[in-house]
Amino acid sequence: MRPCSAQMTRVFLQLHLHSQNFSITEQQHWGTTGPDGFTNVERTSDGGYLLFGNAAYLNNTLSDTLYGSMDYWVIRLDSNKNILWNKTYGGSSTETAANLLKLSNGNFLLIGNSYSPASGRKTDPGYGNIDVWVVCINEYGDQLWDKCYGTTSPDNPGSAINISENRFAMIVNTIGGATGNKTLPSKGDSDGWIIELDTLGTILNEHVIGGDSTDFLGNIQRLNNGHYLFLCNSRSGV
Repeated sequence: MRPCSAQMTRVFLQLHLHSQNFSITEQQHWGTTGPDGFTNVERTSDGGYLLFGNAAYLNNTLSDTLYGSMDYWVIRLDSNKNILWNKTYGGSSTETAANLLKLSNGNFLLIGNSYSPASGRKTDPGYGNIDVWVVCINEYGDQLWDKCYGTTSPDNPGSAINISENRFAMIVNTIGGATGNKTLPSKGDSDGWIIELDTLGTILNEHVIGGDSTDFLGNIQRLNNGHYLFLCNSRSGV
């Protein structure tokens, strides 16, 4: 792969807020000579951290294999921010990281997009040119399973949330109808497809939210009354 002329890294920052003044108390850098980026971080059971993002080049920080033009990249840190391991997950084309979800059983879900066929560490061939690809790993980075969710049209991930001890929900924004592993028809040009899954990635239930035009579901939050709040963009009328 052709090296990039300037190093692009992403930074872990710890900020303290005092009298509305931000001060940096600690910073760490991890990256390669290419365009990397971390999208999410979760705490691990030993007080460390799991960072999730993308990498496209190899160098001193990234010591694992690159499978395509861009892969999911996970860095495991101890409580002192020392790197314990780093691993990549991807197929022969491009994967883009979106969300990281820690399950109640201690495993982690890597959620993003995949353009790859079944290749590299991707075992699910998918349904269209862009699918949502979910990889389940444990705290040691072992890949437990991977699955695609989508239609024969482009599909993009929204947020994900735990809804019980053994179930989680994930948003997929799609222009596709009842194709792939989506069994419900569209309501408009673009809808939010909400999937309820178990911790093995099996679809338990699904819902489609949208109007007759273009709608996009972003973040999801659980309210104190047990209901859920979706932040959405909509071009639909009633």
